[in-house]
Amino acid sequence: MAYLTKVLLLESDFSQSQQFATEIRKLGMMVSFASSAENALPTALNGKPDVVVINSDFEGGSIQALKDLRSSANTAHIPVLVTNISSEQLADKMLKAGAQLCFNSDADKQKIVAAIKKAGSEPLEVKLAPAELVLNPERMKALENTNLLDCPPEEYFDRLTALTAKLLDVPTALMSLVDKDRQFFMGQFGLGEPWSSARQTPISHSFCQWVVAGDANLIVEDASKHPVLCHNGAFTEIGVVAYAGVPLTADPDQAIGSFCALDSKPHVWTEWEIATLEDLGKLIDAFIIMRKAENIGSETETANAKSITPSRLVEAVGSAINGVTRILGRGGDRLGDKERKHLRELVDQWSEDLKLFTAQLG
Repeated sequence: MAYLTKVLLLESDFSQSQQFATEIRKLGMMVSFASSAENALPTALNGKPDVVVINSDFEGGSIQALKDLRSSANTAHIPVLVTNISSEQLADKMLKAGAQLCFNSDADKQKIVAAIKKAGSEPLEVKLAPAELVLNPERMKALENTNLLDCPPEEYFDRLTALTAKLLDVPTALMSLVDKDRQFFMGQFGLGEPWSSARQTPISHSFCQWVVAGDANLIVEDASKHPVLCHNGAFTEIGVVAYAGVPLTADPDQAIGSFCALDSKPHVWTEWEIATLEDLGKLIDAFIIMRKAENIGSETETANAKSITPSRLVEAVGSAINGVTRILGRGGDRLGDKERKHLRELVDQWSEDLKLFTAQLG
C-alpha cells in the first residue's frame, strides 16, 4: 500500500489509539504513536508526520504537548487536530495554543479521519516563533540583565565569531541576542551590509528566534527545503541557506540568544562542527557571567551580580575551560599559532579568575 499521509497520534489509552489507527489506515495513511507529552516532540522530530492528532486527555497535558510542537522550527508547520474536547473553554485554549481543528467527544470518527487526511496535505505557513515563548517575561528579564543590548562592539565577541568561521569553514558567524522584535548582534563576522553596520535584523529575518523558542540546537542544511525557514527573511532576503545555532544561556533557565554559524550554500553539518559550536557557545556564556561577577564586592555591586551563586560560576567557567581544551584537541590544527596561544591564555586567566571570584562569593 502506498501511504499518502503520515499521522502521529498522541493518545495515552492503548486500546483507543489502536481502534482509531485502524480507521485512519483504511484511507492509506501511516500511523505512529506517542503516549506521553514528554515524548511528543521527540517522536515528531524523528518521524516527521504530516499531521498530529492529540486526545485532549493526553497524559502529561495536551496543551503542553501542543506548545512543544509549536516551539520547534522543525514541527511548527505541522497541522494539529484535537479530539475528545469536553467544553468550549477547552477548545478555545487548544486553538489559542496552536491547534487547527477541535472535535468534541461524540464527533463522528469518519468525519475526523477525513479532516486528518485533508489537513495532512495542507502544511501551515509559519514565519515567526510563538510570541509567548520569545516574549516570555522571565526570558526578557534574563536578556536585559546581561546589559549587552545595544552595547558597542567588543573585540572578545568578534574574535570568537571569527574563530568560529575559521574552525567550521563558513563565511559568517554571529552572537545573536533575541529581543522582542529584533535580533541584536553582540559579535559578528562576515555579515553583509546593511545588516553588519546596523548590527541587527528584524525578528522576521531571524533563524535564531527558533533556537530561543525551543531552547535547543537548530541545525539546517538547506533552508530552501525547510518547511518553515524557507519563508524566513534571513533566507529570502539575506541569503542564509545553511544554519547551525546553539542556545546562549548565561541564565541557566532562559535562552537569551544563539551562537550560530551560517553558510550561503547548502552545508551538511558534522557532529564535529556542532560539538565545536557548542563549546564556543560555552565560552560566551561564561564570559557574560564573569562580567557580572566582576562587580561582586565592589561599591557598585548590583542585584544582578548578587544573583550569581558559586556553583553557577564554577559550572559555567569550568564548562568553558573544558570546551577550550576540547576545541584545541579537536581542531587545533585549523588554527594559527596566535589563535591557539590566545585560547590557552584564556584558560589560564579564567582559572585564576575562578579562584578569585569563588573566594569573593564564598
